[in-house]
This record gives sequence, structure tokens and C-alpha cells, in this order.
Amino acid sequence: MIKIDTPNLEQIANEYLDKIKEKCLLRITILHLTLKVLFDNYPTTDLDALLKNNSTSLNYKTFNSYINFFLLPNNKLKNVRSYTKVTVANCHLWVRQNNDVLKKICSFLSSEKNLKDLILTSPNELYKKHRYFYRKLKIDKENKNIRSFIENAIDFNQVNEYAYWLTSSINVNTCPYCNRVPINTVWGKNKIIRPALDHFYPQSKYPLLALSFYNLIPSCSYCNSNLKGNVQITSKSHLSPYVEGFEDKAVFKSKITEINKYRIYFESTIGSKDKRIFGKKRLKKDEKNSCKTGNINLFKLEEIYNACHQDIVNELLFKCERYSDEYRKSISNTFPILKDEKYEFYQFYFGNYLDPKNFNKRPLAKLTRDIVVKELPYFANRPGI
Repeated sequence: MIKIDTPNLEQIANEYLDKIKEKCLLRITILHLTLKVLFDNYPTTDLDALLKNNSTSLNYKTFNSYINFFLLPNNKLKNVRSYTKVTVANCHLWVRQNNDVLKKICSFLSSEKNLKDLILTSPNELYKKHRYFYRKLKIDKENKNIRSFIENAIDFNQVNEYAYWLTSSINVNTCPYCNRVPINTVWGKNKIIRPALDHFYPQSKYPLLALSFYNLIPSCSYCNSNLKGNVQITSKSHLSPYVEGFEDKAVFKSKITEINKYRIYFESTIGSKDKRIFGKKRLKKDEKNSCKTGNINLFKLEEIYNACHQDIVNELLFKCERYSDEYRKSISNTFPILKDEKYEFYQFYFGNYLDPKNFNKRPLAKLTRDIVVKELPYFANRPGI
């Protein structure tokens, strides 16, 4: 795994907040006002007034869809601007049973300060923020209806309008989880391709974090959907690419098994193995997800690299065997631009980036560097030639 190390990440996060804040607050305001109409004797005309006066030009169909969340199927608002059906008798039983806590949630989220804090919470504090919210408001996290309400209030679909801008701004061109698959964003007048936005803390289990900037990881569909899915995540069980990459805590190694075939595996070069990367040493039979603790296990990195990238390792080792100072000087003399810069020569000869800060630019950059540096320690000393 590689770190998302975009230089102006904090600025991007603040721009993201500015883009989604108004619509988020309006959505929560509509839900909150609907609860007040249902249970606090607010007049239904307040809903009509809010629709007319909202600054986002929200159309009544979308406006009504927010209100319909509370109403029984036969009593949902149709495509008309009339709110006479917004009554206690017409809403779900669970709404009546939980109206106090639902209003508390709305009150908390309707605070611009609280919303900002939630969206901009640092990657190391996300789990704590989620836990604090549930404890402060005394919410039963096992209550599926309340979870559904939070999902509705903090609706990830609000990101769709800005998803291309977001992934383009973060500008990570390979999946940070696997560093194998290109995830470029291509857009202009038309939206063409972009990476998936994985929720590091799964949306199904942590709905409050659905819009949190540092919970949104640009990633490939293999890692996002096929491998990670809704696996239980904590800051102690897995490593977020917004926090750090594997770096020297997990280095690619290769061991020859037969002619032109190698076993690719990870090894820590700093002594102890980080459980967030390597997982647990022993798996307990009663722990269903224990085999998925640690990023290496969760994303099946050793299995996939062994299945897909034997040829790359073979080519790298061949180039390392052919390499010598004389060979490098010969190539550098042929291409003068390479003469005084180790990084340029490495990129030309091995076809990838030497500096870990650039690993996000090209697939297999970490694999390439780890294999090459093991064989040619010269490239481990990063200053110029």
C-alpha cells in the first residue's frame, strides 16, 4: 500500500467541504423540520416556505423525497406541493418510537461547526469521532432504523456531483491499496472515467462517516468491491493510506522457486511486524474476520502479486544482473539528460519512479523499488548520482 501524499490535501478537503456543505445542511434542515411538523405542532406551511426559500433551487420532487422517508408507503407524497399528509398517523411506527433521538441527531448535524468537524476529521480520529457521536447522543448503534436515518441524513449520493472534481484534485493515479491498477480521472465536457471512492470505514457500519473527506479513498474496483467490501475496520486492525503507506514496514521480497519463477512475499525491515499491515499471528476459530485483519491479508496482496506479476520480477532481476557502473555510464553518455540525475536514470532503465512520493503515479512502483534496492543498494541512497 502507498500513502496518499497529495501536497495540498488540506486545501482540497476545505474546498470539498465548501462544495457539499450547503446541500448537506439543507437536507438535514428538511428532515429536522419534518420531525417538528410531525411531533411539535409546527404548521405544514413551514415546509412549503422552506421549499420556496431554499438557496439551492431544490425542486419539489427531491424535497418531497426527503420527507417521504418518514411516511408509510400508502401515504407518501406524490408529485404535488401539498403537505397535508405529513401527520403522525401517516408515518412509520419506528419514527414515532424514536422521534426524540432523531431530533437530537438533526440538531447535532444542523450545526455548521459540527458538520465541518465531522467532514474534516483527520484520518486518525475518524473512529473516535463516530464513537463519540453515538455516546454523546446515547444512540443504540444496533438500531437499524436509526442507522438508516443517519444514512439518509448523511447521504453519500451528495458526493456524486463533485466526484470527478474530487478524484482529479486528489490526483492519485494508481490504487493506493494495491499499487497495481491505474485509477486515472479523465473528464472535461463529459465525465469519462474515475476511480471508485471507497469508504475506509464501511458506510454500512459507519454511516456517520459517509461524507468525511479522509474516509473517502480513491481506489480500484478490485480492492473496493471484490476484496474489501464491508469488512469490519478499525484504526488498530488496518492502515489507512491517508495515514501512511507500507514503506519499510512491509517490503516486497522475492525468492526463486524454479527457473524464471519466484515467490513474492512481504517482509518487515524494521523488526516487529505492524498488525495493521501483516494482521494477527494466530487466527482464532471464532473470529470470522481474523483472516482479513491487516492490509496484506484483506487485499490478498501476496496472492495477487504472485499470480499476476512474476514476469515483472523476472525482468527487474534480469536488468539488475546486467547493471554495472560502466553500463550506466554508457547509457548516460548516450542520453546526456540522464548523466547527473539518479532518479532520471532509474526511471529510464527500470521504467518506474524511485522516490516513494511518486509511487502514486505509476503501477507497481513500490514492487519495482523494493526489488531493485535489494539487488542494487546504490539506488537506496536517493541523492543524485
